[in-house]
Amino acid sequence: MDSGCTRRELLGTIGTAAVGAAVADGVSAQQSTAEEWPTFGYDRTHTGHNPNGTGVTENPGGSWQYLDAEEAYRASVAVSDGVVYAANRDGNLYAVDATTGELVDGWPVGLGAPSEAPPTVADGTVYVGNESGTVRAIDTDTAELQWRFDTERAVRGAPVVYDGTVYATSTDGSVYAIDAEAGSELWTFDTGEQTTDDVEIRGGPAVVTDGGVTVYAANTGGLVYALTETESGVEEKWERIVPNGQIQTTPVVANGSVYVTAVQSAAGFVYALDSANGQQEWTYETGGAIVAAPAATSNYVYVGARDQFLHAVDVNSGEEQWRFDTGRQINSTPAVVDGTVYVTNFGNDVFALTTEGDERWSTELLGTISASPAVAGGRLYIGSENSGLYALESGADVTLSPGTTTNSTVEDSPLGTPETSPFGFLVLPAAAVTFFGVLAGGLYVLFTSDWAKQFEVEEAPIEKLYEDEEEEPDMPGFDRRSETEVWSVIVGDVISRAEHSETVAREDVIVKKYVDDTLDAPVTAYEIESARDDPVQITISEPVLGEADALADQPLNEGWRLGERLTFEATVAPGETVRTMVGRPDTPEDGLDGLLERPEVGIDSNETDEK
Repeated sequence: MDSGCTRRELLGTIGTAAVGAAVADGVSAQQSTAEEWPTFGYDRTHTGHNPNGTGVTENPGGSWQYLDAEEAYRASVAVSDGVVYAANRDGNLYAVDATTGELVDGWPVGLGAPSEAPPTVADGTVYVGNESGTVRAIDTDTAELQWRFDTERAVRGAPVVYDGTVYATSTDGSVYAIDAEAGSELWTFDTGEQTTDDVEIRGGPAVVTDGGVTVYAANTGGLVYALTETESGVEEKWERIVPNGQIQTTPVVANGSVYVTAVQSAAGFVYALDSANGQQEWTYETGGAIVAAPAATSNYVYVGARDQFLHAVDVNSGEEQWRFDTGRQINSTPAVVDGTVYVTNFGNDVFALTTEGDERWSTELLGTISASPAVAGGRLYIGSENSGLYALESGADVTLSPGTTTNSTVEDSPLGTPETSPFGFLVLPAAAVTFFGVLAGGLYVLFTSDWAKQFEVEEAPIEKLYEDEEEEPDMPGFDRRSETEVWSVIVGDVISRAEHSETVAREDVIVKKYVDDTLDAPVTAYEIESARDDPVQITISEPVLGEADALADQPLNEGWRLGERLTFEATVAPGETVRTMVGRPDTPEDGLDGLLERPEVGIDSNETDEK
């Protein structure tokens, strides 16, 4: 087992790249080359496997760190022709020199809305989706928009490009074929026509080009589709429903099989289906939910789960060959390059393993990671939630900048300690990703695990969450719970752990609902984003699911009120994003499905006078 690199050592070896001039040359087609990573999962079938590439096999250090984005990176980057392309929650697509970390001239490019979609590079164009449901084609040389194509809801998967066609999916449940030059629709296939349920496609398509074009896609109804292109459009080759749960990820095609992951409550499943006819070959169950696609080689399927293990499964039998404990839940897809498996966990750890499960090295970054790694040209590229975009390289030694991370020591943290911060009992476990929520008697309990050496386990009544230690400023609409960095961390933690989400897009307003059911009582968080030119009054309305007294007994956050329904109201300024959350102790044990329903959203553009 090779020696690892500690967090302390790495903190001295990653740094901020100066923002300077760099020139992006033309980018080659999506057919992947050895030292590129042009799309999510490396190739058109998203295997995550590049046997001929160069990885980071030993002594990892920071090559560079890009910090100028304002929000989180939640999607894998694309690497092509010496440039790293990364979509960000701030609504921009960034192009950064892969060697220096310097921003390429003319970039970033605005995407019109936040993006959690991996970009794809092909034939001198980068294609990327956003949360408002738009696919954009942007020239890699000039950074100019070539065209935009609108779907009905968010686009979160990576497009696939082949032979003049862009294949994309949307959370509206449809698969789209788009002319790569003109941006016009060639055909659309609605996967929701086979069910009365409101299904989404949250991953991208996989495209196989042997003997014609076959497009594979999967939706949250548990349906997997194989679509065959014809001269007149597209026809269904086969469809198959998996027995357990919903599919939230991109299908992977390799070894004559289609590999999909599904989640049902706290359990995760990997299914292998025959790519020719959809017949189920095997099923593998993990001890935790799976929210990311697997990677596949000729021997193993590698999949990470929220049981904190990376699982290696035999491609023929579906039997577990080994598992590796990363210490925290895994929300990302592994990458396999030149005999090394790279995987990240939701803490901030990066691991390099042999294909037989032995650790080559591990290191800890500053920022929380939910994006999948990309490995190309001897570097590993990864975006974080709160400390920018990283490049790791063997033997690199650039100095770290802390960025906007909240994962600092408690003494230095603006969050304070449990004794000094009214949020301390909640924030510390949020940083450690180890807290459990509302317990019997309306108490929160902090389980600090590794932090236990520094802090006592603390119980705090739920009312403590809403106490203010200082007098609030005399400012209209001021709410300490929503204006502080602490609040942002808490809501962000709920969103990051949420296994379920729904999106409503209307009148240039996007409302995303996240349900975190990992606590003793579910918590629902909302992100409200406005692309309008005028202020707008937003109303979110949800039904009471069980005993209303359970809701009445807890303090509600600013903007929430309880009547016949649970309602939130806020005025959202142009370009503003508002976050809020509410506990749902009214949810019956068997009533989670009701909580997963899409909220009712009201939009009123009539401005009101502030008093």
